[in-house]
Amino acid sequence: GLNPAGGGVVLNEDEDTPLADAGHPHLQVELARARHPPPGHGDGRVLRLARIAAAHDINFTMDAEEADRLALSLKLLDRLAHEPSLGGWTGLGLAVQAYQKRGLETIERVADLARRSGRRLMVRLVKGANLAMEKVEAVMHGWEQAPYTAKADVDANYLRCVERALRPDAVGALRIGVASHNLYDVAAAHLLATDRGAQESLDIEMLQGMSPAQARAVRDEVEQELVHLGSLKEKVLDETKK
Repeated sequence: GLNPAGGGVVLNEDEDTPLADAGHPHLQVELARARHPPPGHGDGRVLRLARIAAAHDINFTMDAEEADRLALSLKLLDRLAHEPSLGGWTGLGLAVQAYQKRGLETIERVADLARRSGRRLMVRLVKGANLAMEKVEAVMHGWEQAPYTAKADVDANYLRCVERALRPDAVGALRIGVASHNLYDVAAAHLLATDRGAQESLDIEMLQGMSPAQARAVRDEVEQELVHLGSLKEKVLDETKK
């Protein structure tokens, strides 16, 4: 899991691992899909979840959404980053999609927020998984599709985002999770972080149960792997009902 003192490893094949024994698990929250949410919609529940995550020292990432939800995600992140009740917790973060043309700008904005709030933030960098919805939005509104449409452009932007997050002015403000099973991306991020002495600011995130042999090989080579433990989501979410 994510070790605040350095890149740690959790490779847990048992999804029934108790919360207290799971190292530093990772909770990812998807915002409500209301098309026109009222001001403050969902803020209370997100804050409640963040407080639970902080109390258990769980990493808490707001999931990447369609391009038109980025402003809402950044607004919520800003509120949480400045929230006094979360103390010195550094597990708060945002998923950033490299297929969005604003991916690089988003990383810079999160780094700026971290410096302004005095709270180190996490960025979970993904390629992107909402392309179908982005196409629908573009057709419905008659505008240009927000994400890149060519895989080569997405791959190049992913590496640009990794490089930006590992620059000297960002490593103290951010911790980047390279969420990928692409060994080229993983190797590039690892070598860049090593070359810049920024290994402590990098985690390699690989989904539990997907290509386990590949995950073990990465773990043995870079020792900076984070595996998402699905059962932990239910344990944390259930606590909000108490």
